[in-house]
Amino acid sequence: PTRASHSANSTTTMAPTLPKTRFVAVAAARGHEERCWHVAWSPDGTLVASASSDRTARIWGSDDDAGRGDPPWVEVARLDDAHERTVRCVAWSPCSRLVACASFDATTTVWRRAPTFASDALPASLLGDDDDDANDDDAKKKNTQLQPWEIVATLEGHENEVKGVSWNASSTALATCGRDKTVWIWDVADETDDLELLTVLRGHAADVKAVAFDPDRDDRLASASYDETVRIWLDDGDDWVCAHALDAHASTAWDCRWLGRLANASSSSSSS
Repeated sequence: PTRASHSANSTTTMAPTLPKTRFVAVAAARGHEERCWHVAWSPDGTLVASASSDRTARIWGSDDDAGRGDPPWVEVARLDDAHERTVRCVAWSPCSRLVACASFDATTTVWRRAPTFASDALPASLLGDDDDDANDDDAKKKNTQLQPWEIVATLEGHENEVKGVSWNASSTALATCGRDKTVWIWDVADETDDLELLTVLRGHAADVKAVAFDPDRDDRLASASYDETVRIWLDDGDDWVCAHALDAHASTAWDCRWLGRLANASSSSSSS
């Protein structure tokens, strides 16, 4: 297995998992012009999306055709010209079709690969075998092109910075959270990928830093906040309600994840 990490020096690093939780960097994906805030693996583990202060999200793939040791990671798509401020968080839909980008400009954009996408927009190693193209220099040059992606929706409504985003397991709902102390849940249309606001969850007393749908239950969501709590929300059939407020933290709850049981992290240091 491989692990992705993001850094303030505008690089995304891929590292294989080694025994005793030791990691070694095998590649550095370079291209962002400013700090990288977040990374997310595609569901099939072949691509990594990254979010940056340079107002872009980028998608990276491993170019196995390089033929020298561990393959380099190359930029295969750039999601740009959509946000006016930092892209803080990215999330792949479990169906792999969509990528959501949460931004400090108070919007969230949802992207999908453009219908006109041609196979030669990816490194050959990410496309499967093609002996003719593999031996053709012109085809190699084409394989350095970026995939075209298009915006499906620009979600507006948060009063200020959007800090986190999460898809439910069936890719039918998207949750966003922000500095305005709220969590918004958006419904995703099956065939068109259009999104509509379903509900707004209020209850936190400060910034909501992260949201996470339960990967096994579409009707359960967690949110982590600057108010030092993690809240568990449930869909009771009529609306979403706060079922639990977990208040054991003595400082900001920065993130939350479902690992069978919910795991969350906190920090006493100041950050965005």
